[in-house]
Amino acid sequence: MEDNGHRGWKRRAMTSEDASRKKRRGHKDEEVFASLIGGKVEPGTGKRDVIQEDGLIYSVKGGEKKWQIFLYGKSRFKCDVNIPGREIFMRCIDSFPEKWEEYKRDKQRYKHALQPAMRDLKDFLSRSDNKRSFLQKAFFNDKVGYLTIKDNDVFRIFDGAEVVEAIDTSTDVVNSKARTKEQTDDLKVVFKVGGVKGTTIGEIELRTDREEKFRLVKFWMFREKTLDLLKSRIGLEERKYSRVIAHGRAINVLKVV
Repeated sequence: MEDNGHRGWKRRAMTSEDASRKKRRGHKDEEVFASLIGGKVEPGTGKRDVIQEDGLIYSVKGGEKKWQIFLYGKSRFKCDVNIPGREIFMRCIDSFPEKWEEYKRDKQRYKHALQPAMRDLKDFLSRSDNKRSFLQKAFFNDKVGYLTIKDNDVFRIFDGAEVVEAIDTSTDVVNSKARTKEQTDDLKVVFKVGGVKGTTIGEIELRTDREEKFRLVKFWMFREKTLDLLKSRIGLEERKYSRVIAHGRAINVLKVV
């Protein structure tokens, strides 16, 4: 698997069967959560959010190791003018040739071509107002109000604004750095907790490992690290329903049945 120069090891790429199984598991989590709060899985949306009768919308994240927050191609950035930094994202994509085979023939050339745009994206997201707007759009797409995370056998609900504030104020944004001579600096944007030399909690990268995913921008977050961060920063919690725990401002959202 192509690692974009950030890791010193390779891992097996997810197969289409793996992806389908993961997606089905995520949908089941959303259906379980919807049944617990008396809501329904919203039809016709790629993320299959859960909506209640009063109109409240919840984005549900499952128990996998990493969450894919989004996977966008150039057409998405062209059409959605509300994505913060969209012009820089398109520059990142345009650093690579349109054909995967052409990229494979001269990977180093195109990695070097990507560096300036990734540095500019890091600089853009290093400004808190930009990072906050980006996180709001990426996680909630301007319409979802709450984030629900499956944690073992319970579902934890967080207010969207508090989620964005917690991640924004707890992270620094840096570019990836090579760890071996064969790797290349500045091919990703990395979100760090605990300072610029702290722990990686998420990354923005360009997919290069498979032809069908080539030139797609992926933003992912570690589930456990993100959940730990939110629980530590939004510490007040109250159990709602039998398997639902609300945190912070989300406590006022649900009525106990």
